[in-house]
Amino acid sequence: MCEVLLIEQMVSPCGWVKKTFAEQGCKVTRVLHANQALLAMRQTSFDLLVMAYDDATVCLLDVDRLKALSLLPLMVLLPDSETKDEDPDLGLYVDCLVSDAIPRERLWIEAQAALANRSLNH
Repeated sequence: MCEVLLIEQMVSPCGWVKKTFAEQGCKVTRVLHANQALLAMRQTSFDLLVMAYDDATVCLLDVDRLKALSLLPLMVLLPDSETKDEDPDLGLYVDCLVSDAIPRERLWIEAQAALANRSLNH
């Protein structure tokens, strides 16, 4: 079973993200900010970190922080407008960058690719 840690910093809840992973047999732990994520990572062994943020700049700060402390594959979900205008550096630091407009069935495919790429590189 895949263990997913979901950091939700979006105005609209990401229940559909959790549901998509749960439908694939994943256990999803939801937290509200990076500090809670760091605590959760000390307590549980996760397979994938998903960051759902409204703001690419805030996301990049947390990506820097979390990447320094974790080797987990990292998927970032941003609003469609933020994905198009995102800082080019963000794409360099994450395994998968997707828009919140992504079809639900495509989300799992992207997550599998991030997991596969990470296992090939480590």
